[in-house]
Amino acid sequence: LLSRAFADKKIGKGTKVLFLSDNRYAWIVTDFALISLGAISVPRGSDSPTRELEYIIDHSGCDYLIAETENLLEKH
Repeated sequence: LLSRAFADKKIGKGTKVLFLSDNRYAWIVTDFALISLGAISVPRGSDSPTRELEYIIDHSGCDYLIAETENLLEKH
């Protein structure tokens, strides 16, 4: 189901996706969904420093950023 939602957003083979999440079940599900589509997952923990995330975003060529929660996104 998650893979289908990602595919509907044009996430597929070679698409780079940064996802920001706590280390929990949702992390694994998201990673497997991305991998099943051939996407390149760039996982980062919720405790990642903002400067590190900025560097990754600036240098990785990520097409999408997915945050586990809106609060987590606003934190950075």
